[in-house]
Amino acid sequence: MAPSVSINRIAGIDVGGTFIKSGLISDNQIITTRRDPTPSSPVEVIDTLTFIIQTLSPQLVGIGMPGLVQHGVVSHPPNIPGWSIIDLQTELRKRVNLPIFVDNDANMVTYGEFRMGVAQGLRNVILLTLGTGVGAGLIIDGQLYHGKGYAGEIGHITVEPHGYRCHCGNRGCLEAYVGTSYVVPRVKAILPYRDSLLNKYPEITMETIATAAKQGDPLATEIIDEIAYYLGIGIATLYSIFDPDAIVLGGGVANIGDPFFTKVKSYATQRLYGDRDIVLLPSKLKDTAGVWGAALWALDQYTHSLGE
Repeated sequence: MAPSVSINRIAGIDVGGTFIKSGLISDNQIITTRRDPTPSSPVEVIDTLTFIIQTLSPQLVGIGMPGLVQHGVVSHPPNIPGWSIIDLQTELRKRVNLPIFVDNDANMVTYGEFRMGVAQGLRNVILLTLGTGVGAGLIIDGQLYHGKGYAGEIGHITVEPHGYRCHCGNRGCLEAYVGTSYVVPRVKAILPYRDSLLNKYPEITMETIATAAKQGDPLATEIIDEIAYYLGIGIATLYSIFDPDAIVLGGGVANIGDPFFTKVKSYATQRLYGDRDIVLLPSKLKDTAGVWGAALWALDQYTHSLGE
């Protein structure tokens, strides 16, 4: 992380559906972190990003944004109503007069794990971000793969043709079976009719569902098993197409740990053609992966722009 460019203060910003996580990286370590609520309007999001950048006082900025991102232009990010198509990269550069690079949030998480985390040394790796929805980033032959901009929308592969309705308009998307914004409301809807430990919790989250499952609660176990089943279908599909060195799982239900990974791997293996071993790895950087990835991606892009 030390090219001949004299940059030693890099801000990495990860814009999530609930929080904007950011950090200032210097001398190969995160020296300052922030966690700000994600506003609900485009203007407020841009204002908040401007404030974060000014507060961190970096020389260079990398930002991971949800939605389709092409050359810094962000289109239709979920969870930010009213955001259609905005050239965020240009707008922020005008506001703070700094080199800023914007890419997809899942790509930045993937790049963080590839450069600094569990995927170091791998040439072909896929990372799945499991949260309110399902995102993904792909490293192919050691390079972050963008396609024409929609690469990594794995949350919208079909796992159940006549299944639950997804926010994208289709039925049976992987995201509709794995994303917390879909799973938690379904659990809340059936909870009054089931004898479950979950009835004792004041709030239902993926964490409380996982805790109840570990305690042997039948409903929670059923929910976790369904998530593992459909995630296994998705992972088998990815292995059939890309044959990666490994798939990294991060966020949400992936934090349950080894028993969940074992279950997912079992379901995926049942559907995989050929005698191949599926390698599933837990995220090493956890909540800082997007911050690291955005910062390092920005540094690489900045260095490349200087022809070094």
